[in-house]
Amino acid sequence: MLSAARDERMAKDPPDSMAVLSIRERWARFLLTQGEADAADTELRAVVQLGKGRALTPLALAHADLSRLAVERGNAQVAIAESRTAIEILERVAGLYDVRIRPHLWRTQAAALAASGDTKGAAQWNERALEASRIYDDPSSASSVASADDSVVTK
Repeated sequence: MLSAARDERMAKDPPDSMAVLSIRERWARFLLTQGEADAADTELRAVVQLGKGRALTPLALAHADLSRLAVERGNAQVAIAESRTAIEILERVAGLYDVRIRPHLWRTQAAALAASGDTKGAAQWNERALEASRIYDDPSSASSVASADDSVVTK
């Protein structure tokens, strides 16, 4: 179903439109959950290329996804760079967006730092994300009850 929505959106809108970038990032994130890392990587790189560094939430999320992928592949330095880029892009986004994206990106930064061996830095970013999740998320959600000591919290 998500694949069909992706294909339909890509057929209707310009390739660099917010709608197309958003559905492609979601599709890539789905591929990651299915263990299809190479397909996700290809899709994410297309989003990044088409996004051209613009301040768009799908572009920030794509960089976060690339960070997650780099952690999975054991490349901590790429993971850190991608997570930092994700945070920098989100900081430039003007207008409305889901505020829960911020703690998601902060957790991604924490995972990248943990992968590099920086447990103190990872704990700081996780604590920041946990504090935000307590404000933004339902109290029973996994992100709200997660320990600040966790170096990787997925949502």
